[in-house]
Amino acid sequence: YYAEAEDAFTRAERHGADDPLALVGKVFRLAHLRKLREAHKLAEEVRARAPHLWEAHFAVGYAQRELVEDGIDLPEKLESVSLPAFRKAHELAPSQAEPCVWLAMQLVKNTATRAQGRALFDRAIALEPGNGNRYFMRALHGLAEGDTAGAERDVASARRLNTSKALL
Repeated sequence: YYAEAEDAFTRAERHGADDPLALVGKVFRLAHLRKLREAHKLAEEVRARAPHLWEAHFAVGYAQRELVEDGIDLPEKLESVSLPAFRKAHELAPSQAEPCVWLAMQLVKNTATRAQGRALFDRAIALEPGNGNRYFMRALHGLAEGDTAGAERDVASARRLNTSKALL
């Protein structure tokens, strides 16, 4: 699944280099190469050009989260940049599992929004029941909350399905 996405991003960059979705793909490729400042700058440019695309908002949230996770930017940016970007991506595409998962990862960290985050993990699984990565992400966060039995069930489901080897 992710290798196919990488191929699609590479082809889109080659054949439609200025298309906003091709540029979103470039954001993810830059982030994968850990060129995070460049990725975030490009994501902001794409969002300004194509605010109607959920992928543009998602790319901003993702790039900013990676900047924080790598210790390059301040943790406060998760609340001020990533969270609103993931919310907007989810608002624009409520039937897409990816924004559900990334918004959920933000929301479960706060006790006031934890239930909403858990519901979004559940929604992502309902949208893509055959994607083991969805179960695995819910397992990680469930385990952090002390739901060992639920996490074990989700890991078992993830192993049965097409979970990315990088996660397992």
